Parts: sequence; structure tokens; C-alpha cells
Amino acid sequence: MDIVPQELLCAVAKVAKEASLSPEQTMALAFRVLDHPILAPNGVFYSPARCAGFGRAIYAALFAHSMALVVDLKSPTGFRWSTALPSYGFSPPFEQFLLDGILLAKAQRTTVKNTLHG
Repeated sequence: MDIVPQELLCAVAKVAKEASLSPEQTMALAFRVLDHPILAPNGVFYSPARCAGFGRAIYAALFAHSMALVVDLKSPTGFRWSTALPSYGFSPPFEQFLLDGILLAKAQRTTVKNTLHG
């Protein structure tokens, strides 16, 4: 169940590095790839990109730290990203990159929608 989103996030990180994407572009790519409904074993759909800890998971994927999508019954989605990051890891500037990336992804989706549907 958690291996697919985890592998996708690692692939996004690798592509982002190889393509020399900006931090905002990397976040937008990660969000666009993983912000789709996935059917959980309990029959409920959830989006891995909307689970708690997603920004930390992107950081972990980019810098080869451990991360996993785990069941969390207290979370609204039923899942959360678990990471093991160093104390200097996920910082306010990186969090801002995540927010900027989400806005960029939204703008990209709007552009695609307008292009396809006139």
C-alpha cells in the first residue's frame, strides 16, 4: 500500500535533480504526481500529497533520508508521511518552497484545463 507513493516520490526527486529543477518546480512536480486519489485497503480514497508530513517526505526523498507513508487513524486522510530527518533538515524556507510549489501546481493545472477545454 505505501510502497507505490514512496517509490513515486523517490522517482520525482531523482527526475527533479537530474533536470536541475528549482525548489518550487520540484515541489510542484511532486504535488502534481502524488495529488491523485488512491484506494486504500479500507476502501477509502486518499491523496498521498495531502497527507501530513508531505513536505518533509519530499525533503527526505531529495536528500536520501528514510521516509514512509504510514497508517495514522488520527489523521483526516488515515495516513501520514513518517520521516527521519536531521535537525537542520526541513526548515521554514523549505516549507515556503512547498507552498510556492503547490501554488505553481495549481496554476499549471488551471492552464492545462483552460487549454483542453477552451
